[in-house]
Amino acid sequence: MDYGAVPALLEALDGREIRVALMSSIGVTGSSGDPGDLLGWKRRGERLLRVRGLPDTVIRPGWFDAGDANELRAELRQGDATSYGPVRREDVAEALGDWGTAFDAVTADTPGSLDGAADSTELSLDREPEQVRADLQRLTR
Repeated sequence: MDYGAVPALLEALDGREIRVALMSSIGVTGSSGDPGDLLGWKRRGERLLRVRGLPDTVIRPGWFDAGDANELRAELRQGDATSYGPVRREDVAEALGDWGTAFDAVTADTPGSLDGAADSTELSLDREPEQVRADLQRLTR
């Protein structure tokens, strides 16, 4: 799901231009060593969405669904970190929906870029699996 759904969605759109919202995760730009490279596959899905050139919103929530009703704040930050606090499911749903001008304060990704506007590291394409490189080449506009 963290990667495979993205190329499947892009292919299903068959050239149609719609806004796509993707929930990813904090920590995707680091070398976490997590089993199965879960965070790496989330980042690869983000990259594929970005190079397609569709209007998109990528959300990297903190500790998803760990907040409670007393934590009624959402912070918009760019770049990647692992120090964000808990994020309630409702906040993520609202951010993936329509926050209108709230996103005007953040820097948009550079069109055609593989990585987010404030990401501090780049994952070299030559270290990506062959299937990912093929998908990037096939689905890039």
